Amino acid sequence: MSFRKILVPLVGAENDRVSLAAGFGLAHRHGSHVEALFIRSDPVRSIPYGYATGDVSGYAAEYAIAAAIRAADEAQKIATRAFDECAAREAIEIVARPGLRSKPTAHLRIVQGLFAREVEQASRLADIVVFGVVPGDESRDGAREGGLAALLGGARPVLLVPRELASGFGADVAVAFDGSATASHAATAAIPLLRAAKSVHTIEVTEATGAATNLVDLRGYLALHGLIPVEHVVDPGNRSVGAAIAEAVKASHCDTLVLGGYGHGRFEEFLLGGGTRHLLRSPMPFALFLTH
Repeated sequence: MSFRKILVPLVGAENDRVSLAAGFGLAHRHGSHVEALFIRSDPVRSIPYGYATGDVSGYAAEYAIAAAIRAADEAQKIATRAFDECAAREAIEIVARPGLRSKPTAHLRIVQGLFAREVEQASRLADIVVFGVVPGDESRDGAREGGLAALLGGARPVLLVPRELASGFGADVAVAFDGSATASHAATAAIPLLRAAKSVHTIEVTEATGAATNLVDLRGYLALHGLIPVEHVVDPGNRSVGAAIAEAVKASHCDTLVLGGYGHGRFEEFLLGGGTRHLLRSPMPFALFLTH
């Protein structure tokens, strides 16, 4: 098991360099190919709504289209420059076509369409999708939208990496586990990440009873992969599950958290404010590996 193909969506903004650093760092560890994907927005979608009903002039529509094309051109230049500079700095070979090689490779693909839709489609034939997250960056919501599209539509693991970590993540990895199908899927999908880690921690959030029944099963599974985790049983007290997990990750000095995303369904997560929602909406001092 390994991450042979890593998808890194680019948006032509500050977080592209974070995404690329994370993707290239992962590629070095696994000998992977990185597909950097820049999605140009469709200029036709920039036409004011009133144009279809005759409330907006043709000149205004042409102006909107021209402005959208200029914005897409500028974003593409930023994304291309980031790709070239990061690939050169990380000594990543740029190839026209991916193939089985001993060293990491990459290529930049440029398409036009809706960001979330293109990311979801491209993620179907990728092993993991990597996004950089820059606090306050205007593209953060776009990254979250694309990440959810890959997570829910493409059914691919999604790795969200904060700027402070860039490529420096994955040394100490925590796995939040409650025995659910989504948590189990996350743990199995993260095996390449766990194998490359220096230490693995497992976290179960439950009332303090002295018994971590879910972690016993996970311990046996990880042992088959040669992994011996440090186990943590956390009593949430008056905290939410998400807050309890985040505090346990920080206390164990882990730089990455493996988590099953949206285990209760998106609508129920929205109503209940589940662990996934809490972690996605909070500033992240660690990388977040999500599966659905």
